[in-house]
Amino acid sequence: MQAGRASLFAVSDLHVSHGVNRRVAEEIRPQTDDDWLIVAGDVADLVADVEWALRLLSSRFRRVIWVPGNHELWTPAKDPVRLRGEQRYDHLVALCRGLGVVTPEDEYPVWSGPDGPVAVPRPFPAPGPLAAQRCCRGPLLPVPGGGLLQLRVQRPPPV
Repeated sequence: MQAGRASLFAVSDLHVSHGVNRRVAEEIRPQTDDDWLIVAGDVADLVADVEWALRLLSSRFRRVIWVPGNHELWTPAKDPVRLRGEQRYDHLVALCRGLGVVTPEDEYPVWSGPDGPVAVPRPFPAPGPLAAQRCCRGPLLPVPGGGLLQLRVQRPPPV
């Protein structure tokens, strides 16, 4: 890993239950030891796949922030974890916390990298990449060679 300017990245719709997408997720890597990653929903349908992806990404990035998508909150017939609704969400929050992944239920993490400090607030009630873009007030830029997006954060104007 190279030293350098830390970045805040965001990715969504990994859907790692699909083999080709799982391979894409395996290729997601930080550029520096201090890079953060926002995982903005639709990681997978099955709890075990969500855990696999977040475990992998949290082992690589300094900080991972998870925002649930509709796919994490569904209870497909083939998922051995039969929890539904709020119980399923609470289970996923506990899973994330066990991996050191920040959830919407945790304190706002503060990005102190370039153009910081800036809080990465809860995206509710509208989770997803647009919420991440709105809260950070920075453009989403494609990173060469992949679907990973980099947020160039800016401080929001005073209210």
